[in-house]
Amino acid sequence: MSGRKTNEERQQEVDRQLALMKAAIGDEDIFDSDSSDSDSDDSGQLRQRSNTTRDAVASARRFLMDDDDDYDDAIVLGFPRPMTPKKSPAKLHVKMAAGMGNQGKGARDSIWDSVRSDGSEQSQQPQSVRQSLSNLFLQSKRPSAKRLGSPGIWNDADATEGEEFIQENSKSKFSYLACMWGTVLWLIALGSLFVFGYYIYDFGTSFQHAPAPIESPAEEHSEDSKAALMKHGVLTEAVLDDPNSPQAAALRWIEENSSQASSNKHNPYLAQRYALAVVYYSMDGQHWTNSDGWLSNEGYCKWYGVQCLGTEGSIEKHFGNGPVFELNLSSNEVKGTIPVELNTFKDLFFLDLQDNALEGTIPDELGGWSALRMFSIAHNDLYGSIPPTLLSTSADLRVLNAGHNGFTGTIPPELGTATKLREIRLEYNSLYGHIPDSVRDLDRMETLHLAGNKLGGSLPSGIYDMARLEALYLHDNSLTGHLSNNFASLSHLELLTLNHNQLVGTIPNVFANSRHLQEVHLHGNELSGNMPRSVCSLTTEHKLTYLSATCTQTKVEGEMGVHCECCTDCK
Repeated sequence: MSGRKTNEERQQEVDRQLALMKAAIGDEDIFDSDSSDSDSDDSGQLRQRSNTTRDAVASARRFLMDDDDDYDDAIVLGFPRPMTPKKSPAKLHVKMAAGMGNQGKGARDSIWDSVRSDGSEQSQQPQSVRQSLSNLFLQSKRPSAKRLGSPGIWNDADATEGEEFIQENSKSKFSYLACMWGTVLWLIALGSLFVFGYYIYDFGTSFQHAPAPIESPAEEHSEDSKAALMKHGVLTEAVLDDPNSPQAAALRWIEENSSQASSNKHNPYLAQRYALAVVYYSMDGQHWTNSDGWLSNEGYCKWYGVQCLGTEGSIEKHFGNGPVFELNLSSNEVKGTIPVELNTFKDLFFLDLQDNALEGTIPDELGGWSALRMFSIAHNDLYGSIPPTLLSTSADLRVLNAGHNGFTGTIPPELGTATKLREIRLEYNSLYGHIPDSVRDLDRMETLHLAGNKLGGSLPSGIYDMARLEALYLHDNSLTGHLSNNFASLSHLELLTLNHNQLVGTIPNVFANSRHLQEVHLHGNELSGNMPRSVCSLTTEHKLTYLSATCTQTKVEGEMGVHCECCTDCK
């Protein structure tokens, strides 16, 4: 069909649709609008059904012919809004199908599919439309009383379903918005949780120092510093095998500060800076009484106990670094061990570590200080033997002070190679054996303190060659033999302690030339006879202030003890 239909044509179309409905149901008489009462007398039941059906058909006809509610019907039915207020036959069939509720849903969909197939309001397949309605009525057989029970029921059903559809549609939109808003809230919560977790993770990993994937300039400097230390022979790969060693800790400190001028590889005193760091870590620098400046970025010449050679200008030229000539950490609560890296200080003059709590041994390699004047490690807890190299490679050594430790073994013969020694203090250790004859070469010796050991044998003749000797401490040993007349050569002697040994015989009259003698300790031996007049004369001149011996009051020959009338202390 083409063009707009007239009302007559539309009426004819509706009549045809009704004819189809009558044919589908199989009862033509009850749908005849012109024969109202012709067959109504046969049966009351048939008349009642006829009236009911006729009212339903009249209501359907009004529903189909109502042009004014096309717009609302389209909204209620859920179809596209009509472009014009006029109905097409297809729309009329749709409204008929809609009036039948769920049973008309399939017919309604089929009708609209035929309308939408060519995009126009007038179906190109009228037969399929009619067939859909016929199938609908064939499935339903006869409309139920609920659907066709009263006139105008189709219009009321249509309005009711429209309102329900609008309400359901509104509820659906509200549910959709609520769902979307809930989703947004969940996304916000998840995002907040993620951000919070990221900051917690970042805070936890901030304490870890992960290596950078790309080598930084600082790492390049550290590798250069390590290579420079190895080139100077102060660092070897072997000492780095233990990551907890003082050497490894000192290297890490150098690497961490390698970008600083004081720790730069071009600094000629980098090796000494590293050696001082080893000293710090080896000797428990964290607990020193005074550690001012240590392991700081400033030059080590300003660190506590460190003194450098050179003028102020030359030291500043090297950023506060210079040749270390003094390391004085005495009485500073120093613990730990003595590192061999002390050899790095080739210009070292004074090394004073006494009155601390150092443990372990003196490294055998320690030495090589051509300019060393004083080596003092007294009053510690060191043990082992005294390294010969410490003496043989220190030609300028003046003072060797290692008393009050736990050293064992013998006094090394290399002692005589340090010919410039003026003071040797090895008292109160556990040294044994004889006093080496090489002491004769120590002609500049002023103080020889070997008391409190386990030395035995007789006094070596070389002792009497020490023309400058002022103090000779040999008490508390196991010395044997007689007192020699060679004591007369010790003209500068001021103090002599030979007590608590195993000396025998008489006291020689050789002290007449010892005009400087102030103390003589002879008790605790097996000496006998009379105290020489030369000695007693020293007491009367008030020069000899202390004279002790194991005295006896008799002069019986062979009786142990010294008959001494001038002794200040008889024991």
